[in-house]
Amino acid sequence: MKENRPKAPLKLILASTSPYRKAQLAHLGLPFDCLAQSVDETPKADEPPLELALRLSQFKALSASSGCTQNSLIIAGDQCAAFGSRILGKPYTEQNAVAQLQACSGQQVIFYSGLCVLDNRTDQLTSVCVETRVTFRQLSDEEISNYISRESPLDCAGSFKCEGLGITLFESIQSDDPSALIGLPLIQLNKLLIRHGVNALCR
Repeated sequence: MKENRPKAPLKLILASTSPYRKAQLAHLGLPFDCLAQSVDETPKADEPPLELALRLSQFKALSASSGCTQNSLIIAGDQCAAFGSRILGKPYTEQNAVAQLQACSGQQVIFYSGLCVLDNRTDQLTSVCVETRVTFRQLSDEEISNYISRESPLDCAGSFKCEGLGITLFESIQSDDPSALIGLPLIQLNKLLIRHGVNALCR
């Protein structure tokens, strides 16, 4: 006679150690673990920004799956910004951040927030990408310099943190999912989690 063992609880894994994405996922009130992922974020030749964001989020999820149990939902995200045909990545230096914000001043920038959920039980991978259109104010050099000095947004695509003083740089924001601009589209994530049997309001 076979022993009926209880099923192991489903684990949520965030394929990132980004403090911004960790703080966002914590808003759903669900327990989760983090796995650091180091990937080459260099765009391919002529790769559209939407495809770049989706490719990197999928790659992060698949890379993390090897270190997870077979009863896991792996969440991964990636974000890039496009100013015309130019992709804006993370600046990494103050000089690059100044140049990015000077170029964006008075312009509209589209942010592409890729999101992927990988179900290790079925190997089902689901991806979405949320677009956010940000119109920047006309920014003075003093404003740009002071902003970078105060928040040091060197690890953020577009050189700002919209959850902080970055909001003062904008004329307007247009998006179906306001949380996407921070890095993790929580409205879309919640929909995907429910599809996989995880409801933050029914636990």
